[in-house]
Amino acid sequence: MQFYSIRNISNADDIKSSRKVFVAQIAIDQVVEINTDENVRNYTGENRKTEVHRKILETLQGNSERFSVLNGGIVIVTDEVTIDEKTQRVTLKSPSIINGAQTQGVIKDYITAMQADGLPVPKTFVKVEIIETTSEDLRREITVARNLQNKVQMLSIYGVQGVYEDLSNAIKKELPKYKLQESEDQTGENYVPVDKLVQILIALTPMTLGLPDTDDKVNRAFCYSSKAKCLRMYESIWRSSDDEKEDPQYREFCKKIYNAYIKIAPSAWMLYKRWQANPLFKKYIREDGEEGEGFDRSHIFDKKTDAIQVSDGILFPILTSLSNYVVASRPSGWIIDIPDETEDNIIDSAVFAYNQFSDSNPQTMGKSKQVYAYINKHHNR
Repeated sequence: MQFYSIRNISNADDIKSSRKVFVAQIAIDQVVEINTDENVRNYTGENRKTEVHRKILETLQGNSERFSVLNGGIVIVTDEVTIDEKTQRVTLKSPSIINGAQTQGVIKDYITAMQADGLPVPKTFVKVEIIETTSEDLRREITVARNLQNKVQMLSIYGVQGVYEDLSNAIKKELPKYKLQESEDQTGENYVPVDKLVQILIALTPMTLGLPDTDDKVNRAFCYSSKAKCLRMYESIWRSSDDEKEDPQYREFCKKIYNAYIKIAPSAWMLYKRWQANPLFKKYIREDGEEGEGFDRSHIFDKKTDAIQVSDGILFPILTSLSNYVVASRPSGWIIDIPDETEDNIIDSAVFAYNQFSDSNPQTMGKSKQVYAYINKHHNR
């Protein structure tokens, strides 16, 4: 990627944590091919032009020499940054735009339109922040944090045009003491974070249906490791389930999944909360660092309160296996029907996977395809 200027602005904390931060001025044509896999929402401009898109385009068309200071710019996360000052090129390993997908999308449309009209594209620059880190957890945190900075960006996470309205209504109806969290200032135990709920729902997608665009029904490790992918998948299912232009068979498939999500959402949230504080885990505890079977205490108990709070890396493989018990039922539609004897058996499997496949590390466990396959094998309906 060609740059005009680039500077390493890493501070002491960055260096201590083995990350780097760069700021660069990049010609707009250099950013159009960077993927947005880790962004909370892909470019929506083609179907849903908003005032934001129009303002970006107006600046490009009429004020391009000021674009880099009038536009908020683009944020990229990458595993590694290599800079060649002689050629003024920066090479990024596994890059992804995590903030600025709308800017990138408008730039792409603008360049395409100029080329179609046979017009030269002006030399226009966009400000780019590049964060180098190999920590997947940090990449996820940056993605969410950078998209929670103001009300407009918050709405972009929750989707546009009522994407989560049905979820909100379902929670309100079945769990009257709870509300779907819709802004940063809504805090407390009575709020259900929509991003967490979506992760849970996708983990619990009925095994009889499976997920869109994949034949692998079992490997849902991304439900734990990629909140952004879960949000995009949910939005895609929501949109496709009501899109008359969609392939009828695919549309019907998405409609079944979407209806299942709305029906089980309240019970799915309570299932997650119950498993997060499940007292059965007490039988499987060992002190941190001790040899033997069981979970390290710090991965099951909250350090401050000493209450049971099972790590998500342990819970999400369990939730995926429980999707075998999300079944169609008349007349209610879909229910979570888990036999009484299941819980002890499933924790037994989780303990084995934790120790044998995950090096007693919840993060490793939550991301391991082998773990999901093992627990599911022992608990498919």
